[in-house]
Amino acid sequence: PQELKSKIEGLYACQQGVFLVKLDNNTIDLYNNGGYAKFVYYGENKFVPEDYNQYKEMKYYEPDKLVLIFNTNAKITAEKIDVKMNLSFKKYNLIISEGIYKSTDIYAYPSSFLIKKMGKFFLIESDDSKEYLIIPVSNNEVKVLCSANSLFYNKKILLDKDKIFIDSNEYKLKK
Repeated sequence: PQELKSKIEGLYACQQGVFLVKLDNNTIDLYNNGGYAKFVYYGENKFVPEDYNQYKEMKYYEPDKLVLIFNTNAKITAEKIDVKMNLSFKKYNLIISEGIYKSTDIYAYPSSFLIKKMGKFFLIESDDSKEYLIIPVSNNEVKVLCSANSLFYNKKILLDKDKIFIDSNEYKLKK
């Protein structure tokens, strides 16, 4: 149904990453970590993949939850990023430059990462191509919504013009 499809569209985030849901005629496209899958409506707020892929189904729970069920029966629950997150960005005078940041220390891990904007929000992408949501903490500090398996987990991340510090490692914006 069209009213359901218009509610489901948006950006979702959880510790496992970021998911963008877009409408495309009678299908819903789910984008995640550089890949995508098409889903069709199956009834009762359920969507199934149009083609075989890693997903078994996708469920939408109003007003803002998305549950992805994989072929292995593993599940991910993501919440829509909405006005609350947008207000968090407006609350702080946070300046983030998009682009590739490279470490000044050859032994630092990760050696580089990408910051990009998606809509009103910023994402960080590591060497493994996983995208995570950046959450402002203060005018010059952010945290990353990610799982304990991520290299950004529980790290102190400070911003300074075209530099970012992750713990004691300095990263400069490549120009």
